[in-house]
Amino acid sequence: MRNKESYDQNVQEVEGQEGCVHVLGIKKSSLLNDCVYFHVLSNFSLDLMHDILEGVVQYEIKLVLRYFSCEIHPSLFTLENLNRRVASHSFGFTDRKNKPSYIKLNSTSNDIGQKAMQAWCFIRHLPFIIGHDIKDDDPYWELLLKLLDCMDIIFSPRITPGLIAQLRILIEDHHNHFRSTFPDKKLLPKHHFMVHYPTCLENIGPLLHVWCMRYEAKHEYFCRVADTARNFKNICKTVAKQHQMTQIYQLKSDQPLENLEVGPGLSILCSYLEEICVETVVETIPGVTRFTEIFSANWVNLCGTIYQPLLLLCYDVKELPMFGQIQHILIYQENVYFVLQVWETLNYNSHYHAFSIKTKHPLCYVVKSQGELVDHYPLDVVSSLLKSAHVQYVAPRHVLFK
Repeated sequence: MRNKESYDQNVQEVEGQEGCVHVLGIKKSSLLNDCVYFHVLSNFSLDLMHDILEGVVQYEIKLVLRYFSCEIHPSLFTLENLNRRVASHSFGFTDRKNKPSYIKLNSTSNDIGQKAMQAWCFIRHLPFIIGHDIKDDDPYWELLLKLLDCMDIIFSPRITPGLIAQLRILIEDHHNHFRSTFPDKKLLPKHHFMVHYPTCLENIGPLLHVWCMRYEAKHEYFCRVADTARNFKNICKTVAKQHQMTQIYQLKSDQPLENLEVGPGLSILCSYLEEICVETVVETIPGVTRFTEIFSANWVNLCGTIYQPLLLLCYDVKELPMFGQIQHILIYQENVYFVLQVWETLNYNSHYHAFSIKTKHPLCYVVKSQGELVDHYPLDVVSSLLKSAHVQYVAPRHVLFK
């Protein structure tokens, strides 16, 4: 791995040899090195959105799907059949806005025609769309599963030294597997960027907090303003003024930051809930008795995350993550509590990169607030497109631990 000393040595070699174009990729010293507190070798700026979701993920999906649909005989599916499967697959409530569009495999580019969030949604759901047609030990399928293993840690909002050490091994294993599976294909520069991810994690923490997705979302606001204004004379002033007016309105309003939005529902007595729920609610929520009036909401938007009944939440981790399905959303003294029906986690299915789950009998309930959850992001129950399979799965977006 290059360090500051080896970088300076390579710069000297370039400058000392006339007609030398570059040495180990270095053409000349960067002007940024003249800054007092900065050097290009101490730069940890990177972007998961462009590196992974718009780069490595789509490139490898394209290679693998081309192999399954065109390069083996008989092929597992055609491109048209694949897109029909994608269209008929249920992506659930949480991924309703990220459904993949038409998958493109015939273009000369390295992508499959998806946006970043669509690509993330697609690779997580791909095992349920085509996984039942693929053998367990298929090396091409293993490539995508190894990439998903890397992504579980890369996209985690929390990190530990152990996970960083594990990521180093996983990335090396993934890259070696890529070279053995597709010997005639080159690794992208974005594959090389992944090698630096463990070092960046050690220095700046979870990479999800520094990706470009938030900047892209902010930029979308300015695009909407420009499109609505229909006036492109001094467009910078137009969007800047509109943005400042919006900021002033939000800061002057009574609730500038809406942390809680409650949907419709009913005010009920606690005793109106199922009897087994009542006991758990009374024991868990301070100050609540069987005759306390509480509000049962159809949905809530809590700090930007929408929760509604039938979604799954990870509330604990023992040997395996423990999931509960939202049955009731209770509001008491402006606090939100989720009444979860406990589901049993059977095992981790590596072929589908998901946990097999089923409802637990006899029924059991727990009550949790958002801060008590292992992961605040809700999940959907997912099933394979194979109709004869009755197994239900849950596929978290990242590694789960306490």
